Amino acid sequence: MKRYDQIMGVIWFVLGSAIAIEALRLGVGEVRLPGIGFMPFSVGVLLGGLGFVLTLRASLKGKEGDRLWAGRNWRNVIVTLVALLIYIFLMEPLGFLVSTFLLNFVLFKITAPKKWLSPLLTSAIVVFSCYLIFFLWLKVPLPKGILELG
Repeated sequence: MKRYDQIMGVIWFVLGSAIAIEALRLGVGEVRLPGIGFMPFSVGVLLGGLGFVLTLRASLKGKEGDRLWAGRNWRNVIVTLVALLIYIFLMEPLGFLVSTFLLNFVLFKITAPKKWLSPLLTSAIVVFSCYLIFFLWLKVPLPKGILELG
């Protein structure tokens, strides 16, 4: 496992570096006025940086990487993936507010079981915050759905 992580880290580092170098040719621009290569450059730097970290971590650690997936709760992973797939299909008919509330509630309630009040309140706070930020402040059009909000 250690050897594979080292190889993959080097591959990601080289790929990220190549993307960043090519993006420089497109013109990165400035933060206030980004050029066409700004996003590819950012992604290339991030990808190369993560590849470097993976290589470094695999080189410094022993056999600990072999136990990376041992003891994981696969039920939570599957529930999360299924909830996200359902969320995609419910976004248009139910709208942003209802579908996002339901997704958050499922994720808070199922993956980390708690009493009913905490996931309900947390989901409502998340949805309300997203609505304030994206719809009211940033003016992003959101799917209206059955509540006709957004």
